[in-house]
Amino acid sequence: EMAELTQHYEAGTWGNVLAARYLGCTPDTLRVWVGKRRVPFVRVGRLVRFRKCDLDEWLEKNRVPAMQA
Repeated sequence: EMAELTQHYEAGTWGNVLAARYLGCTPDTLRVWVGKRRVPFVRVGRLVRFRKCDLDEWLEKNRVPAMQA
């Protein structure tokens, strides 16, 4: 599965299904996030595309650190 993601990413961007798989959510959830501008995306005409580097940065920004015991 990761090989498939890597292969598609080498083409430049991911569509909704591959980006959702990478993030671990459903394509429908990702569509909602796009509509609410909660996740970074690139619009190519009417197409919505995702760059791995943008998603990685977004994931890092939303990371919640562990509590100190």
